[in-house]
Amino acid sequence: MAEIQAYPQGTPATDTMLVGTQMNVLQSDGTRKNLTRNFTAASIAGLADAPAAYTTYVARWTQSGASGVPISTNVLQNTTGLTWTWTKAGVGIYDLTPNAAMKDNLYVNVSSWEDKNTSTPASTGTKSLSVKTTGPNYIRITNQDNADSSYVDDVQNGMIEIRIY
Repeated sequence: MAEIQAYPQGTPATDTMLVGTQMNVLQSDGTRKNLTRNFTAASIAGLADAPAAYTTYVARWTQSGASGVPISTNVLQNTTGLTWTWTKAGVGIYDLTPNAAMKDNLYVNVSSWEDKNTSTPASTGTKSLSVKTTGPNYIRITNQDNADSSYVDDVQNGMIEIRIY
């Protein structure tokens, strides 16, 4: 086989053939082999569109001051088929609720980065966001002062990722 540098660069079409190895192919004698085969670019692209094992909601969010309700400022991806609504349950306590019940198999990751330290009430240290509880109808997030564990408001530059399996 020639070195890759020997071939000119081209633009693939759906019927472009690519060489690859099909793994663990069952043979008529009951054995399995890895076979070198040609695959179309379309068949490989189809694999990229295969459904994931989960649906996801990923968004940037913010909450300002003592009375501000969190808002999603930029939804990066939402494959859940659900509409998500933020509410404020108390100082530093936020709920994210879908418009329909979701499965109990959840992965939730929440974080933020702060450009300033302007929480309400005033924070005595750094703040930590965490997922407090989840249920079929909500996800509860808390924002706590690391120095005294009090709940504080004013989340800026928040990120949330929810995976529903």
